[in-house]
Amino acid sequence: MRLLRPSQVSLRWYIFVAVFVSSLTVFLGVATVSSLLYERLMAEQTQFFAIQLDREFPLMALDIEPPSVSAQVRFTYIASFIAISLVFLVFAGWLSHQASRRINRSVANFQAQIEQITNLDDLHRFNQHSYSSGFKELNLVYQNVNRLTRQLEKVLIDKDALEFRNDLLSSLIIRNAHIQHWAEYTLEVLEDIHKKLPFDFCSILFARNHQLELNTIWARPASADLQSLQEAQMSICFDQQIKNHQHPCHDWPLLRLHHSLSSEREALPPEFQPQASNTSLILLDEPRVGGILGLCFHASALTNPQVRLAVDALLIPLINLLGAARVINSYTLKLEQAISQSERENQMAANILYKHLIDKNAQCPAGVSHLIRPSGVFSGDIILTRRSPSGSVFVLIADATGHGLTATITIMPIINIFDSMVSKGHALQSIITEMNSRLVNDLPDDRFVAATLIEIDIRHQEMLLWNGGMPETLLISASGKVEQGFTSQHMALGILDHKQFDATPVRCFLPPQGFLFCFSDGLIEQVNENDQPLGQTRVYELLDQTQPYQLIDSLITAVEDHRQHLPIGDDISFCLVDLAAIKQAPDACQQQENPSNQASSLPPFYWQIRLQGRQLLNHRIATLSHDFLQTLKCDECLKERVFTLVVELTHKTLDKNLLGLPARFETSSAEALDAYHRQKQQALEQLSDDAWIELSLEGRAQTLTLHLAHNGVFPIHLSPISQEKLFSQVDGLEIDPQGQWIQLTLQV
Repeated sequence: MRLLRPSQVSLRWYIFVAVFVSSLTVFLGVATVSSLLYERLMAEQTQFFAIQLDREFPLMALDIEPPSVSAQVRFTYIASFIAISLVFLVFAGWLSHQASRRINRSVANFQAQIEQITNLDDLHRFNQHSYSSGFKELNLVYQNVNRLTRQLEKVLIDKDALEFRNDLLSSLIIRNAHIQHWAEYTLEVLEDIHKKLPFDFCSILFARNHQLELNTIWARPASADLQSLQEAQMSICFDQQIKNHQHPCHDWPLLRLHHSLSSEREALPPEFQPQASNTSLILLDEPRVGGILGLCFHASALTNPQVRLAVDALLIPLINLLGAARVINSYTLKLEQAISQSERENQMAANILYKHLIDKNAQCPAGVSHLIRPSGVFSGDIILTRRSPSGSVFVLIADATGHGLTATITIMPIINIFDSMVSKGHALQSIITEMNSRLVNDLPDDRFVAATLIEIDIRHQEMLLWNGGMPETLLISASGKVEQGFTSQHMALGILDHKQFDATPVRCFLPPQGFLFCFSDGLIEQVNENDQPLGQTRVYELLDQTQPYQLIDSLITAVEDHRQHLPIGDDISFCLVDLAAIKQAPDACQQQENPSNQASSLPPFYWQIRLQGRQLLNHRIATLSHDFLQTLKCDECLKERVFTLVVELTHKTLDKNLLGLPARFETSSAEALDAYHRQKQQALEQLSDDAWIELSLEGRAQTLTLHLAHNGVFPIHLSPISQEKLFSQVDGLEIDPQGQWIQLTLQV
């Protein structure tokens, strides 16, 4: 039953059963045939005896019945079979044991040889002919195994050689793209290779500027004689390769440089000589990246064919690696120089921009606090504050598209326009219009500037605000509660032309106290590591939880806590205006005890201007007079005094004497203020073309005379309070009895 199983069994069972079954079959066959023949012979003998008796005794009827011996014979044969089968069984077992033992010994020897094969050299030494099993068929199997081994030698790769090659190739991985020194990097690579393949020297052939350069790197220090010998042999090797291949560099001169990889190792012995059998050399048809033309390794291990094969396969990748590293090194140096130069230029430009154009030219009246956190060296956000000659404080917070230098360049025109026009006393609407026109003409279509401009008119207790594309500007009470928000109602600057652009600001009465808070979208859009923005809700929470005087510090802390280690994603800027401090702050001229003593004498001059009809809709008489005095290089305080008087007189003359409007509303209602300006606009549109206002300035030595005349139906009339206030600003006052002109005298 065991023999019928499909699993493998021992050979001895097959031998034992074969011997036993064959012996048993022979014995049973012989025994059966012998017993049958014996019975047949007995029957024939009995018949023969019967015939003989009949012949001898014919008259006697004899009946001979021989005894039956078949049963006894069969019993004898069976007993003999049982006895003899034991002998056959023992013989079959012994024979099968001897045969299987011999076979097993041969198989064990064969297995031992197989287990000793760990590399390709062991496979070369494998030869089963040295062991004989004593069986022809089994020896034939071993012969076929030998043939298979010889075939495998041709196609198999040595595991050790493959691992050795992989170890060498692992040394050719650029682990740091920031390669600053090519020579140091090459030494590091070769040092790593030396740990896996101890070599004597490595020679690198360069082609540069129509000359060849042989750079030999020694693994151990070499004497001068040895270096000279190596130079000569490498020159011969490379020269032969170049000439044999008719290389295009065959006539280039050869220079030689030598380096020692490590001086800590033991020096090469004096009797050392480079051997061709220990040299692996490759020469390219043309210089590769980095100018490398050839490469040579000298190592004692190269006598091993497998090691030589691995090193030969290494040379091309090593050439590409060293060439790429050399190029990276060159590009890195150039890039670092370019970056350094760019950083210096950017820093210089930033200093010019912020230190000169902004810090030097911009003013920061008391009560105005602001902060700008750029995302880089340059900022696309800008905050400017400046006091007009009329005494009004102008605030600009702008955010240009993009970041860095491009955003800064975009915002440059605004700085010049704001500084120039505010210093000349232009109205807020005129400044906004001029900014938009300049940006529309100068900027590409994809560039614009979001901005919020505020004018705090202290004399008229009025505040004008224009928001174009900026986040909501908040009016905060003294206790820190948000009372009003001024959302964007206009397009950003630089998008719409003058026909579509609306520069009309929002007007409201100036609160006696409180704060204005403006900020750019970089504040609320600053994200954390979870890509969540700070958000306007968080800013409002800080407003509710923080006193206004601590708001800027709280916002800085909130931004830093929110972004943690992340860089600033967008320029951040915010501005806080203390309205009470703005009102109380004196201007520069008021701070001088006696400004007239510091002014020089006026040159003789006479200047006159008359505006008539539609020209009075957007008159700039005060600005023109200021520009004229500026051309004369008059004292700043004098210019501001004249500007303030001209603004006050021209507005009152236009409103009361020409238009016949009532006095400005004293109520703090925004609706009443809007109604007053709508009434004024309607009256201006109905103004007669014959109506005019004339202003003249005359200077003589220390006296400046200001003469204002009109042809309105309503005469000039000043109340005692107004006259007293006006006398405090001038040195002489004269009014036409018919109320058609007024003349002021200032001592300079």
